[in-house]
Amino acid sequence: GDSGGEGARGRSPASPKAAGAAKAGGGGDDARAAAASAIKPMQRVYVVDGPSTERPPPQGTLSTLVAVPTLLLFGLSGHLATFILPVLALYFRTRLWIGLCVGLWLTVLLPAKRHWDAFLEGYVMRTWREYFQFSFVCMEKPDVSRRIVFGESPHGVFPLGPVLAGTVVPSCFPGMTVQAISAGNVFRVPLLKHFMTWLGAAPATRENFLRLLEKDCVAVVIGGLAEMYMQEPDRERLKLQSRRGFVEVALQSGADLVPIYHFGNTKIMSILGKALMGISRKLRMSFLVPYGRWGLPMPRRVPIMMAIGKRIEVKRMS
Repeated sequence: GDSGGEGARGRSPASPKAAGAAKAGGGGDDARAAAASAIKPMQRVYVVDGPSTERPPPQGTLSTLVAVPTLLLFGLSGHLATFILPVLALYFRTRLWIGLCVGLWLTVLLPAKRHWDAFLEGYVMRTWREYFQFSFVCMEKPDVSRRIVFGESPHGVFPLGPVLAGTVVPSCFPGMTVQAISAGNVFRVPLLKHFMTWLGAAPATRENFLRLLEKDCVAVVIGGLAEMYMQEPDRERLKLQSRRGFVEVALQSGADLVPIYHFGNTKIMSILGKALMGISRKLRMSFLVPYGRWGLPMPRRVPIMMAIGKRIEVKRMS
């Protein structure tokens, strides 16, 4: 059936034991909580509307009609306000295009709700998980009682693996809140500012990192902008050796480290503009032309699987 329906397969419990608990408790929330508690190490779990060990069915028509334009908008978001609309406004010089350009930039002044669970668990993000058949495997389940720094790789042209990971935390790891840090200039760009804030992201400064770790776990994509220019669809390359800041923060705060790898994230997009890497790193913004499906900045339909490694215990150092 169409994935715009209830998606029972995506919500199905991860084991017979979970099914019994769900039946006893009744209701969708109880079923999802039971399924989350039944997640086992080294078990591949698919996530559409809650965790399930069953591979989700093909994406339905309605879900595709929602996922494709919203993913395309995400792919264009960085260029829409900084290039596309300004060029159109200069070319046509009409009130309409100038108004659209100015109006879009004014949205940066609007407040955005941080870590918006209704957005993370909403229908649009669900269609994205269906589009990429998002799944994960844990070597061991994260301890929700501990503060953790999640070091994620690879960044890819777009960090859609980490984005999707953030959307499944409420349903798959109840009791855990994961914030994120991202390049500061992202929060000055229309659309991207609100999207990243809804995901729970904050500008990547040491002060923000330590402040967020006082109460919650924090995820950081280790390779950052520099890793974007290293990506190739048929080759995995990471920037790790010089990236030690997140380890220093973990030592300073006493938070444990957990490595995460997103398989498939480097295959969803390709780029033109590698020669602009130096400018991008200096301004802490990406200057590139991404392309994927149909030659557009539209991610390819590639399965993404998140592998969560074992926790590395860290002792606090002064």
